[in-house]
Amino acid sequence: MTAADLRSRLGPDLGALVTTVGVPLTALTEITGLPSEVLSRATFRLAFADGRVVKGRRFGGAGAAARMVDIARALALPRLPRVLARRGVAVLKEWIAGSSLDASAATPHLLRSCGALLAAIHRVPAGDGAWTAGALPLRDRAAATVAGLARLEALGCLTAGEARRLRKLVEANAPGTAELGFIHRDFCAENIVLGPGGEPYVVDNETLAYDAYDFDLARTRYRWPMGAAAWAAFEEGYGVCRDLGPYRAHATWWAVAVLVEAALFRHRARAPRAMAPVEHLRALFATGRIVAPASRAGPAGRLGSRGSRAPC
Repeated sequence: MTAADLRSRLGPDLGALVTTVGVPLTALTEITGLPSEVLSRATFRLAFADGRVVKGRRFGGAGAAARMVDIARALALPRLPRVLARRGVAVLKEWIAGSSLDASAATPHLLRSCGALLAAIHRVPAGDGAWTAGALPLRDRAAATVAGLARLEALGCLTAGEARRLRKLVEANAPGTAELGFIHRDFCAENIVLGPGGEPYVVDNETLAYDAYDFDLARTRYRWPMGAAAWAAFEEGYGVCRDLGPYRAHATWWAVAVLVEAALFRHRARAPRAMAPVEHLRALFATGRIVAPASRAGPAGRLGSRGSRAPC
């Protein structure tokens, strides 16, 4: 494949990164998991003539790519793929070989290990890097959630009655403080593979950010539907490193914040299953509590680092 072909398939930055590997590219497979009419992001499995396999990722902007790389390197956790190189909007990352986590067959031991892995991300000190600029203060997040509910009502996604009750849930469950640090934002079964010893690796880390830990837990609760026993095992693993009391006390508030953001993202991206987060909001409207809907996990058994799954 010529340099011009690479630029055409991968974009100029990722195409240029591939040429720096120094050996011919033998296979290129797009594994983007969130088709969109408006997003330029994409993910690829790249195989080279010397046997190496890496993941190539094209971000929506150079700032987003740089932020992910900076946080991944600050975390430096062995269960996260290493960043190999970055240029502009493009990143090359280590490809983790293993079997996909089958959410329906996850044992309590594995769920505890996954909870501990998320906690490992949360307990790395974030320091004062440039990444801290992106976090929303609680007051601003509350305002954004209320505004988002109004937007979903205007779009016809929620009725006036549904939006009103959800606003009341937000007002009644607001936390006074929130712990901030590194978060994953998409920690779920779809983004985890099991290594040769059965240990979990979280392989899609493009959403790494600096924000509230409890927002991250609520994202996992949404993205990885679990029954009560499974979630209890996950919490047991996580709780070894951090007190879950603040999250449990305000879990409904965080759930609404997560779901409103996800619903608006999917609407803007014109993504498939755009109404999925709204269905979860309706469950909150109907019950006043977080429920565990049917699993959305894809088929198990695919080898290697997962593709870029739907992050919202």
